[in-house]
Amino acid sequence: MLGLNVTAYLNWAIANLLGGYLGQWVTQPEAFGLDFALPAMFIGLLILQLLGRSNMGVDLWVVIGAVILTAAASPFLSSGLDVIAATIMAAALGMVMEKWK
Repeated sequence: MLGLNVTAYLNWAIANLLGGYLGQWVTQPEAFGLDFALPAMFIGLLILQLLGRSNMGVDLWVVIGAVILTAAASPFLSSGLDVIAATIMAAALGMVMEKWK
């Protein structure tokens, strides 16, 4: 297990160093779709996690709540902070719905 963790950490550290060094030559990441790579990865992880759950109704309400809360908070909070606040509130909503049932 130690060997696996050390190998994974070294790979992560080297990839970050290379990305920091070589990233200066990528002048327009949007042209390659790199601006959407991280959100796409998290969307894929979310879908895989949702498919493994049995109660999709609560999950759907949490997603709808997060979208509505993000739209409602965006005029008042800076970009990025509105998503964080909406995520925390939607997660709390999901937890309450799970405990209430």
